[in-house]
Amino acid sequence: MLVMCLTSSASAAASENETFVEDAAQLRLEETKERLGEDAVQEMEDYLELQKNLPAVVRAMPGGGSALAYAGTNNDSRVVYLNYIDGMDLSDEEKVEYKNKLIDVWDRYPDDIMVTDYAFMAKMAGLMEEEAKKVRDEAHFDEDGNLVIIVNETTQEEPGTNKQTPGFTSIMLIIGLLLSARSRK
Repeated sequence: MLVMCLTSSASAAASENETFVEDAAQLRLEETKERLGEDAVQEMEDYLELQKNLPAVVRAMPGGGSALAYAGTNNDSRVVYLNYIDGMDLSDEEKVEYKNKLIDVWDRYPDDIMVTDYAFMAKMAGLMEEEAKKVRDEAHFDEDGNLVIIVNETTQEEPGTNKQTPGFTSIMLIIGLLLSARSRK
């Protein structure tokens, strides 16, 4: 009888602890939804689900290229990248060629990406990195919900210094996601 009482109280205590943990996790999820909004949380969940199910050829794509490929899943991000190509120091023919190739990759993402896409995507990521070294952009939303972009020109470096620039592709992806999240509200 004593064993049954101890077992009952132990299982009741375990049940209360499990409920508390589930309630705490649910509370954190609700706080996140409240802070970011339902659409932003849904977009993150969709992104995680997509990443989990990507074909091996996409997962193996070099970092900058895979971020560029993913950017095509959102129309606002596409516009940002295509407009950015317009600002590059390229001939008009090269701009049209690069835009068409990028759109082609986006239209095939993720199921029809091929290893042969790697070279172009790496080249595009490199071009965007070079542009980022010329001009750095900082983007954020102000308290009224307006997108603010501050442009800081880079300065001449002393010989022998090595200045690291954050991955431009990642910055552009974040800007695209911010724009898409903001446009869905």
